[in-house]
Amino acid sequence: MELRAAAAADPDLIVTSIEYRGMRDTRRLFTGGLVDRALARVFRLSGRTVMGP
Repeated sequence: MELRAAAAADPDLIVTSIEYRGMRDTRRLFTGGLVDRALARVFRLSGRTVMGP
């Protein structure tokens, strides 16, 4: 839970995790919703965006 709270406060933590672990494992570690919100904040996306298979 502490890791998820840290990722919610710093979305770059999730982006770094995607770079090292890949999207699938990052979503399992942090939850899909948290990853979606972090990516939207970092890349200023709006709405639901599909990031690949």
